Amino acid sequence: MARLQLFAYPWDLADEGVEQTVARIRSWGFESIAVAVNYHTAKLLLPHNPKRKVVFPEAGRFYLPLETARYGDERIVPLNSEWSRENGDFWRRLRHACDAEGLSVTAWMIGFHNTTLGYRHPELVCRNAFGDPYYFCLCPSAEAARRYVVGTTAEIASRSVIDSLFLESYHFMDFEHGYHHEMTGAFLSETSKRLLSYCFCDACMSGGAAFGADMERARAAVAAALEAEFAGDVPPPAAELDEAIGPLAAYRKSVIASLMREIRRAVSKPIALFTKPPAGCEDNGVDPGQLASCADWIETYCYEPGIGRISAVIEAFSGVVERSKLRLALRAGYPDVASPDELAARLRHAQSLDLAGVSLYNYGQVPLAHWSCLSSIRNQGA
Repeated sequence: MARLQLFAYPWDLADEGVEQTVARIRSWGFESIAVAVNYHTAKLLLPHNPKRKVVFPEAGRFYLPLETARYGDERIVPLNSEWSRENGDFWRRLRHACDAEGLSVTAWMIGFHNTTLGYRHPELVCRNAFGDPYYFCLCPSAEAARRYVVGTTAEIASRSVIDSLFLESYHFMDFEHGYHHEMTGAFLSETSKRLLSYCFCDACMSGGAAFGADMERARAAVAAALEAEFAGDVPPPAAELDEAIGPLAAYRKSVIASLMREIRRAVSKPIALFTKPPAGCEDNGVDPGQLASCADWIETYCYEPGIGRISAVIEAFSGVVERSKLRLALRAGYPDVASPDELAARLRHAQSLDLAGVSLYNYGQVPLAHWSCLSSIRNQGA
């Protein structure tokens, strides 16, 4: 049966009582807790938290504090949260409680998605074909950003409280990502969304050119295609555009592949790399088949209601990633799940697909009644 993991924020576990909450999570059948060790900008509704109902996390900061002095010579120094200072014994208590219950602890890590650091280091963020900065995403091509991500990942992995890692946003990001008051008054085709995601920062321009891509041609072609759609004109022929940006896409894959090889050399603990299904992740520079050799698992997701799409998402990895190395993340609450019975049905279906693991999102955001229903699945041996 697929290993069952639960995503959780550290403040939910602390506010509800580390020991009793871990024991309850284990009683629902979970074998691992993926706890956020850092996080991005968000506004979170926490329906069963006894101390707060809405939280704005300390964006871009670490909740498992790092030794910032070791980064003194680096351009980017990691930021520790106030929460970590106020809850200094949290990680010790979590490790003790999980050991007592037989649960493993996964470090849920956010990589290049960091708006706080993006505003502090605009020279290191992704930039579109018009030169506009995307402050929410450090560029994986930028050497200082890569050193920051590799270094913090390795340090988190070295901590005794951590058994494995779940790596999110360890790639180029999409243009659309839910930024604060994100607004678009013009229709954007899927092609335009993809083109707006391509980066032409200085690091990508020089790195792509060294790779063999004609970056000036690619940037001009992307800008022209976008301008045509914005103006309502006929876009350039698809074949012409593909020829111009094909080498750029290959370069972006090489950037992420080399990044993951570097992380693999620095980290000995098991790694799960989070990515979209194959049809969509190439625009992020992700080749799941290639990266499967650098990670212990590839974890994808199906964030849609019902169970019909779950099988299709998994089937998309056929011939790309073996199911023994494939994990699936599902949302356990709204808008995908309306009732505990619906959650149980989705989980049963996912558990029948011979995957390496299933992760449910997210403990603090989902009503407790949804979680309680999982005990019956465990008792039935589903």
